[in-house]
Amino acid sequence: MWEEFGVWSSSIPIERFYNAGLSTDGRLCIATDIDSLFAVWSIDQHQQIWSHEEDDEVIDAALADWGNSTHFAFTIEPVKSRYRLFGLEHNYPLEINAQHDSQIQIWSQTREVAVQNIQDKTQLQRLKYRDFSGDWVFATFSDDGSTLAVLTPYDISFFRYHQSE
Repeated sequence: MWEEFGVWSSSIPIERFYNAGLSTDGRLCIATDIDSLFAVWSIDQHQQIWSHEEDDEVIDAALADWGNSTHFAFTIEPVKSRYRLFGLEHNYPLEINAQHDSQIQIWSQTREVAVQNIQDKTQLQRLKYRDFSGDWVFATFSDDGSTLAVLTPYDISFFRYHQSE
């Protein structure tokens, strides 16, 4: 079963999300705004742990890879990871989760993500995500299949998979 695990709401330095990246292990999320300000959110700690202003000299080297592939890599701590990109400009979501035989389908009118069985498309679960604007929505699984992230202009909702008993 998927359960809501938290929400990152836009604020300073990012007032409106534009692109995001979910770490391969589903523990960190990077986000940008239209002006390419960066911030990183710890999904486990429910807090921002790094932002572009805090390390300007490091970001220039990292920006060279942004948008050239499906992933973006940070090599500095505490945000060292490889991030799957999704969003308005760089959208490479992982929509099929082989670990749990499921795939996602976004239902923007009801502000839900449907998790469906890969084989027969039966609906396994519907997850409500936060969206105050209704402008657009993107979603991805983490590469390891543990986390589902839903990106909207003002919120990123996170869901974690737990074995049902």
